[in-house]
Amino acid sequence: MVDSDLTPPSAGSTINQSPLVAMDRAKGAITPQDTDEYAVAHTDDLSLLMVHSLMREDLALLRAKSIADEAEMKNVKRAVMELTRERKEALIEAENLRKELKAREDDTKAAVEAKDKAEADFKHLFGQIEGAKEAAVSDFRASEAFEDINTRYFLFWLRGLQEAGRPTLPWSGFLCSSAV
Repeated sequence: MVDSDLTPPSAGSTINQSPLVAMDRAKGAITPQDTDEYAVAHTDDLSLLMVHSLMREDLALLRAKSIADEAEMKNVKRAVMELTRERKEALIEAENLRKELKAREDDTKAAVEAKDKAEADFKHLFGQIEGAKEAAVSDFRASEAFEDINTRYFLFWLRGLQEAGRPTLPWSGFLCSSAV
């Protein structure tokens, strides 16, 4: 049981200080309909609190994901900038190589042209030498010295045959004794 003070208040207040009276009044003031409404409101509040809790969790996850995405975006931007820089360097290097190859091609073309010209000059000079040689041989063959040299070599050959004891022509003795 509950102890209750049933003595009248000393200050002369008009409100009853008894807890039992206060409880009876409260029970009379709160109807079952009020209790049902409170339960519904409390359930709605709990539902809202749960939704807000879930939303806070989702918000925290979204913030964490956003931070991670921003960091990843920075990394991607850094990688893109590095690739762009490397691409520019590669393009510059390719352009320099193209210029160098063009210069080499021009040098090669000039060298081939110089070789062709030298070859043509060589053929021309060789032709002139051949012509001069043929002219000299022709002039020598037309001269008396050629006849004398030819005769001398022929007679030298015949003497060699005679000294070797080989049979000679019947008229070879006449040639060998009269010419040299």
